[in-house]
Amino acid sequence: VIPVEEGVKILNIILKTDVLGSCEALEGILKNLPQEKVILRILKAEVGDIAVSDIQLAESGKAKIFGFRVKAQETAQGFARNKGVKIKLFDVVYDLVQEVRQVMTNILEPEIARIDLGKFKVTILFKKGRDNQIIGGKVLEGEITKNTFAEIFREETMIGKGRIKNIQEEKKDIGKAVKGKEIAILLQGNTKIEEGDIFAVYREEKNKGIL
Repeated sequence: VIPVEEGVKILNIILKTDVLGSCEALEGILKNLPQEKVILRILKAEVGDIAVSDIQLAESGKAKIFGFRVKAQETAQGFARNKGVKIKLFDVVYDLVQEVRQVMTNILEPEIARIDLGKFKVTILFKKGRDNQIIGGKVLEGEITKNTFAEIFREETMIGKGRIKNIQEEKKDIGKAVKGKEIAILLQGNTKIEEGDIFAVYREEKNKGIL
């Protein structure tokens, strides 16, 4: 058994094809798919229609069944439904390979991308609650938007993090504030803020994983 690095996912499949040439060709193509993040394990690759024995192997190996120019025997279809085993049938090599790639991609956790937005300097402290603080200050760079995150710096050292829940300008709620604006923000977090602290504000985006 090949050891698997922590965090690497595994997709087990069973491949059934019409002729030996198709089986060998598909195995070769599938094994060349990127496998740094998701390892593709072909538990069985053989010629013939999908049978009950294939469903049993798929159930025990937590595998999906891919068929190329074959059909599933009637008894196998019913057994697969009862066991919750997925069978996917194809007549085109490209379509089968793309479906395997898509299933591998779907296994991946979404990748979190950080988008830096701007910087904010604290000039006044209005109100402090248990987990929320209302803070006044000035946008130094870029823009500040609500429902974003902030890294809190004091004398160039990060001392904590928080979430910007709301922004007000002249006591009116606004969606964002640009460089030079003086605003009040509602910060969620338990870091004790002081005048002069700098917030590096950013948002996070979830992107589909890439093989």
